Amino acid sequence: MTGMKFGVQLLPQEVSWDAWRDGWVRADQLGFDSLWSYDHVHAPRGAPTQACFEGWMGMAALAALTERAEVGMLVSAVLFRNPGLLVKMATTVDHVTGGKSILGLGAGWHVNEHDAYGWGFPPAGERVSRLAEALQVTHALWDAPPGQPASFEGAYYRLEDAYCNPPPIRQPHPPIMVAGGGPRIIGLVARYADMWDCWPPLSDVGERYERLRRACDKLGRPVDQIVRSLSVDLLYEPDAGRLAERVEAHVRGQDRDPSMLRARLLAGGPRQMIDQIGTYVDAGLDQLILHVASPYDLEGVERFAQEVMPQFR
Repeated sequence: MTGMKFGVQLLPQEVSWDAWRDGWVRADQLGFDSLWSYDHVHAPRGAPTQACFEGWMGMAALAALTERAEVGMLVSAVLFRNPGLLVKMATTVDHVTGGKSILGLGAGWHVNEHDAYGWGFPPAGERVSRLAEALQVTHALWDAPPGQPASFEGAYYRLEDAYCNPPPIRQPHPPIMVAGGGPRIIGLVARYADMWDCWPPLSDVGERYERLRRACDKLGRPVDQIVRSLSVDLLYEPDAGRLAERVEAHVRGQDRDPSMLRARLLAGGPRQMIDQIGTYVDAGLDQLILHVASPYDLEGVERFAQEVMPQFR
């Protein structure tokens, strides 16, 4: 029993609205701690011609149907929106959920959609600098005293007597998640974030957790104040023969490095998954977020909730 939290992200890609909605509601009923949308305008897994819902609009509608789980964006690409507007959007979702929203932010990575929609895709250094300012804007608005405006002047963003009214229900503010694993990102997590999400492999995860600890030590912040989250792709399949077939189909369906995709899988039956999650717990994991591609295997999600999650609660 570890008290670890579990989330699920049903990818809104190549799926109908009805299927996304029904899967989301079912995951809430199954007892997952958090439900997540994603922020893409082109499908990040497969061809850009694939259908892909806008994540924030969809999440706001789904949030109104959510009874118990927290609701979050994993994660918002910093170039897509002015960060002040994004804070207002996240505040609205916090009211929709009755104070259970999570705001996720990242530097963005999917070049195709940035270029296609005219945002451009500046070098990583600039994107991370924009993320740093977006986090400062977020804190300026959410940390302002009640009824008081916020101002901020940066190289990319500014606020001038900006009010975030109504304030979020959750106080002092909804949790802020940052995703990414580079050295500068980890420094931003230590300074500004309440949650941090990254991907396997396990060797990278342990090293990144240690870098986060050192960054927190420099700031005098206890690293345990930050929820350490890991994202994995879920393939629930107890049959060994079928598992090999499903893994290969999963890898073939994406235009990305096959070895990376395999490393990011949580695959197999309950015993295999329990053992694999145990290694993540030993590395310092607090939260696991399961990514589920369409067509959704809701039976696998249900069996994970019934057979795996209880072993860690």
